[in-house]
Amino acid sequence: MVYLYEFSVVSTSWTKSRLNKGNTMEVQSTAEQWVSVEEVAKHLNVKTFTIYKWLERKDMPAHKVGRLWRFKISEVDEWVKSGEAAMNSSADDRE
Repeated sequence: MVYLYEFSVVSTSWTKSRLNKGNTMEVQSTAEQWVSVEEVAKHLNVKTFTIYKWLERKDMPAHKVGRLWRFKISEVDEWVKSGEAAMNSSADDRE
């Protein structure tokens, strides 16, 4: 069995590829993908405006890459489960 390791600059993750007997390649990602504001908004079923408001308050777990915000879904899910999103939502209602 042959293994090939590659690093993808686009997804910033290592992948492990394996050639099967039929010479087809299986790829397994070893790192969670970074997602955009739009993808996080869709995942949480909120508008992108809400994501930007949460980012403005510096409470939402995110990383700025150049001019773009990137997120790990697992970090966002943990943040939501901790109740931080609910506390920020009530502040949004007052504005």
